[in-house]
Amino acid sequence: MASGNLGIKIKPQSHFRINKHTNYSKELWVNVLVCLIVPFIVAFGLEFIARGLKEAMYFTKEYPKSFLLNGFLMMALLSPAIFARRAHLAAALWALPWALASFASYVLSKVRGVPFIWSDLYSMGDGMSIASQYLTKPIILRLGALIVLGGVLLVVFYKLKFKRYTIHWSKKLFIFFLLIIVGVGGISYLKGQKVVQIIEWDTMQSYKRNGFAYSFMGSFLSTFRKAPEQYSKETIEEIMAGMNEAPVDDEDMPNIIMVQLEGVFDPTTLKGVTYSGDPIPNIRKYLNSTYSGRIQVPTLGGGTARTEFEVLAGINMDYLSPGEIPYNSGMVNKGPIETLAYIFKDKGYATTGIHNFEGNFYSRHTAFKNLGFDKFISMETMNNVDRSKDYPKDDVLVDYIKKSLESTSEKDFIFTIAVETHGPYNYEYDPLKTKSPIKVISNAYEKRAIDQLQNYIDRLHGTDAFVGALADYIDSLTEETILVVYSDHYPALDVLEDVGSEDKYQTPYFIMSNMNNIVKRQHHDMEAYQLGTEMLELIDMSGGIMNNFHTTYREEEDYLVKLEQLQYDMLFGKKYSTHKKNLYEPTIIQLGLEQVEIEDVTYEGNQIVITGKGFTDSSHIFLGDKLIETEFVSETKLIGQVDKEENKPVVIKQLGRNDKAIVASEAFKKAE
Repeated sequence: MASGNLGIKIKPQSHFRINKHTNYSKELWVNVLVCLIVPFIVAFGLEFIARGLKEAMYFTKEYPKSFLLNGFLMMALLSPAIFARRAHLAAALWALPWALASFASYVLSKVRGVPFIWSDLYSMGDGMSIASQYLTKPIILRLGALIVLGGVLLVVFYKLKFKRYTIHWSKKLFIFFLLIIVGVGGISYLKGQKVVQIIEWDTMQSYKRNGFAYSFMGSFLSTFRKAPEQYSKETIEEIMAGMNEAPVDDEDMPNIIMVQLEGVFDPTTLKGVTYSGDPIPNIRKYLNSTYSGRIQVPTLGGGTARTEFEVLAGINMDYLSPGEIPYNSGMVNKGPIETLAYIFKDKGYATTGIHNFEGNFYSRHTAFKNLGFDKFISMETMNNVDRSKDYPKDDVLVDYIKKSLESTSEKDFIFTIAVETHGPYNYEYDPLKTKSPIKVISNAYEKRAIDQLQNYIDRLHGTDAFVGALADYIDSLTEETILVVYSDHYPALDVLEDVGSEDKYQTPYFIMSNMNNIVKRQHHDMEAYQLGTEMLELIDMSGGIMNNFHTTYREEEDYLVKLEQLQYDMLFGKKYSTHKKNLYEPTIIQLGLEQVEIEDVTYEGNQIVITGKGFTDSSHIFLGDKLIETEFVSETKLIGQVDKEENKPVVIKQLGRNDKAIVASEAFKKAE
């Protein structure tokens, strides 16, 4: 009996263990299968958020290998969730930042025509300061829907309970490595099949072709500086040795005024649209009668500082991170970078930057000291700025260019950044309330797109008038002066969505002299980073390693290969081109046309009266560390409201974006 009872007990127990093991293995492999499938669902979800259901389905169908590439990437990235107690919830939380990034890409694609890239994180403060201007109804509705959907999914995942069973850490490790191997292996295989097609000069098309997740991750990885192949001391020395010897400069050097226009293009090139008059009569006049053409710019719809940096430094932005803003990414803060400003400063010029917008936007107020500027005149240091529209009008720039020329005894290099035509452009237009000098006429587009174009044309007309007034002023000067005018990028307009990518990255420029000693030539196109060199050659001047390089090598077959080598060496490498030395020192930059100074402080009842110079409507009185309610009276007088007279130091600060001080006076305190 004993042995029989023992046999009966053992047999069911043995059967039970085998059953449990079988179910356990089945459950384990079902979960592995889920882990292999879910990343592809997440990848599709990211495409849906970034571009909409129709385009996401088109992408999956038209480029299935690219879709698989994004799925394999998400598989590798989500794999650590397997170690969490509730892996499904951990995976959902890990996917959430990707969903937010995907939505940011949707928004930026709509407002500037370029998707979200890693370098945008460096400029997040600048973007947030103007974000409210871009929040249209469709964007708000989609954001609301995304928040609701995301919240519901997180609650579902949190509440969702699966049958629990313990998975040994070794099996979790096995699943983790399986996901990594499949994910990374899939990526490597597909890349080997030439699935990825990077379009350096068109980020939007790259994202559309390669998918959001892979493209965004690529923009992150590109921030890690990597030396070009064959970069070495010998390579750089060979490049330097091959440069032509710089010619001797003429002692009779002209003033140089460069003007960067915001989002300007020729609207008469739009098909299906006519106008009651020419939207850009002044710009067109000089495009047709001077040295002119188009420049290839590195950005679309935004990212002004990218074109700005190419022109100033002669640097090809293709060899930096996608979408990188050098002023914000930390590159410029590392030390001086050779620019036109430094080159002219070495020749004895006074160098001035002028911008009728916030001085700390793109951190120009700190970056410009490493770009060779003696002065930076921003909106906070200006008076008589017309801010009645979305962005300040450009007409004030003529006055400050004139004042800058008159305030120095040296020759002047003045780099001016206009802003009036900055986006976004309103979709609402009421012809009864708005007096538009140039009317848009079209039945080829939706009304909201035409209304948006009309609002752009209204601003463009003001910028064109500024260009005309500036050119007239320069023509009136007896001192030789060169004017270079160019546009930073195409505007983000709905009517431009069908314009070819190549056209949208080419903007107009012209170069003129008030002495008419520059050859008249039209349709001469070039890269933005070659514009400074072209100008120097036209006036028989030279200077700077990059300009000398462009002059020497730009017609050679390996020009771009050598350019990448040289600019890497100068910006990030061993500086073999300068014998491991810094050629320039940071400037002691003055913010504003003149310094802010307090000459006297008096109390009149509950008012504190400040007299001095350099005051603007951005000036604020600080009594000690306390901000006082301030009334701007004139450039020499401010009045503040106080409760009582206090013998504390008084400081005047010009406040910019986020109430950050752009410039401050010396502390003033009367002797007791």
